[in-house]
Amino acid sequence: MIESATQPRQCSFSELGPPHTVDYFVSHWSGGEFAKLILALEAFADTVPEEDPAFWICTFANNQWSLELGDDLSGCPFELALAKAKAVVMVLDDGAVALTRIWCLYEVLRAHVLEREFHIVTHNGVLTAITDESAAKNATSELKEDVMTLLRVLLILDAETAGCSVKADKVKILWAVHLAVGIPQLSIVLQALLAETALRLMEAVGAFSMYTRVDALEQQADSIAWSDRSALHCAAQESAAAVDWVLTDSCDDLEARDSKGATPLVLAARFNHADTLERLVEAGADVESRDNSKRTPIIWASWNGHTSTVEKLASVGADVNAADENGKTGFMLAALGDHTATVEALAQLGVDVNAATKNGFTGLIYAAVVVILPQWRRSHSWVPT
Repeated sequence: MIESATQPRQCSFSELGPPHTVDYFVSHWSGGEFAKLILALEAFADTVPEEDPAFWICTFANNQWSLELGDDLSGCPFELALAKAKAVVMVLDDGAVALTRIWCLYEVLRAHVLEREFHIVTHNGVLTAITDESAAKNATSELKEDVMTLLRVLLILDAETAGCSVKADKVKILWAVHLAVGIPQLSIVLQALLAETALRLMEAVGAFSMYTRVDALEQQADSIAWSDRSALHCAAQESAAAVDWVLTDSCDDLEARDSKGATPLVLAARFNHADTLERLVEAGADVESRDNSKRTPIIWASWNGHTSTVEKLASVGADVNAADENGKTGFMLAALGDHTATVEALAQLGVDVNAATKNGFTGLIYAAVVVILPQWRRSHSWVPT
């Protein structure tokens, strides 16, 4: 339909009609059912103040006869439309495939950076409109199931393995992300952005089975740095060869801090880069370095369940009982994250299992929370801090 209509003028479909100011940028998987996309946008249109909202949809707005993204993404049509839109609307297909596509993930990220409102919709309704008990009560069973689909995909979201129809586009996106924030960090940030919505939805529909895991995503995202990444920070998340290349020039950045206070070793431990961690330790990196939250490399490795990294750090003198600014140790965070193997390894390494936070919570209490919390009623929906 689009090709036959636009072939004579070799233009985008939207250029065939009168110009419109963009109201809402639509992020969606192009392989989803078109009829369901329209149903989703109609449902969303019923919730906004505009009488006739203008949606930017790439298939119609981009010139399919001549689409050039350029050497970087700053001037591409997607970026320009995102900058002009007042909000971003993500349309989830039946299996939430959109969350496994790199362009959709990039659009979620840019919505955050540009401080745009972010909405999630399906053909069953507007997920982000479920903000209280009344809305939850009136939500259909199909819409509630869409909430659970969002949660299931959210917890395994991985930007690095996300699909893309054009390989060169994915390379551009991931390289820009690697330099700016780090690919693993991007996944956490995206999960946390979606989790912020998911937490509200879970409270509204009473879906607590994933509460602690989703809540942990938000806490982790708070420690993601968006600036002051040195060459060694980038190398620490790339390869041992990259670390060697940077260190050949100078060792000055061994204790460099990003905007969240993390050193390259903290990042290597946090994201389980065993080869780069070993190189950094050999070069003399401080295994007790702390970020702005007073978390050491072994605390981060424990929280994320990286058992072998925990054991490696302990073998070179890292303190297994180190605690962050709230008194949480790696043992407590591993227990809260339900990382059984890491909990057992720390116990074998002689961790103090009775150590308590400033509020008096121990690792055993956190372990109990992981088991009990899903059974609690909404009025008890809290996690020890």
